[in-house]
Amino acid sequence: MDGKRILTMKKLPNSVKGNPRWQVWFTDGDVRITQSDSNVGFEISDAKYRNKDVTVTYSRSGRITGIELT
Repeated sequence: MDGKRILTMKKLPNSVKGNPRWQVWFTDGDVRITQSDSNVGFEISDAKYRNKDVTVTYSRSGRITGIELT
């Protein structure tokens, strides 16, 4: 989905394998969680995504699986 912006994020407990997970609030009101054991758990906390339009991809269950600058 294009044109989303991250409003805020909350660090969740790590996955069973020790990888980071995040709950993410977007400016459009959407709230999602990053996919467990996915690279997006490391990428999404990068400051380069703050106050920028991003394209977000999701798993079938609605978890964030990817993020990139639009």
